[in-house]
Amino acid sequence: MNQAQGSAIAAVAILVMTGCETTSVPSAPLSALQRVKVPEIVATSDTQVTQGDSIKISVIPVTYTARVVRQVSYELAKVPPIVWDVPANSVYVQETVAHSLEIEPEYLRFLVKINNQLDRSFRGAGMVVQFNVEGRLIDVGQLNYLELQNLIVPPRSEKEVAIYGPSPTTLTHNAAIGVMFYDVVADTDDAGNVTKRENYEWVFESSLKEVQQSVPATTRTKKWIPVATYQEYEMKKHSEAAQQPWGNIQNTPAPTPLPSR
Repeated sequence: MNQAQGSAIAAVAILVMTGCETTSVPSAPLSALQRVKVPEIVATSDTQVTQGDSIKISVIPVTYTARVVRQVSYELAKVPPIVWDVPANSVYVQETVAHSLEIEPEYLRFLVKINNQLDRSFRGAGMVVQFNVEGRLIDVGQLNYLELQNLIVPPRSEKEVAIYGPSPTTLTHNAAIGVMFYDVVADTDDAGNVTKRENYEWVFESSLKEVQQSVPATTRTKKWIPVATYQEYEMKKHSEAAQQPWGNIQNTPAPTPLPSR
């Protein structure tokens, strides 16, 4: 090998070695700082927590906290042009794992205690619940107070149920929240017929406290998963949306069908 050939080989070697160097790519952040405003709801000074005579009703707001929620979602993805060893009965998806800082509970929630001093059972059937948030009247669906409507309280006893309103993320600092009960049975005759109905109102106010916390960053991975796993995910998503207090099953999208293979 002459000197010219040796120089050429050395040059190629240098180019090859240079091409083998990896470029430093900034990695995605491992965590992200998130903030959420957590409400504290208390009754106003001129609001009686317990109202009524023979039927005593108390409406008590719950305590709200911030918590990290991990959510895993799947979306059908385009299969790579060259695939080796495809698992049987599987589907190719993009898996997204996301974490978020959210308010718990995710809806306005009040505990309702009903103390029945009548000689007959109290029934919540026929009651109507409405919320007034910062002057906006909100007619919540019956699903949000179904426990209350189905409630039966025997004489000389007390029971507690929960009612739900809109998301607490809609509240502002010092927001006024009104909770109204209409057509509440207040008295009955000896035959059990309703002789008196009452309306009640409770007024609360909210203060907001900002909470911040680091949560894991969102990751996205394309992978094969069993068809059964994907179908279970779609059905669970559909079911959870239908069962939310603020949801309506008629407005819930149907599960995404699997592509034909």
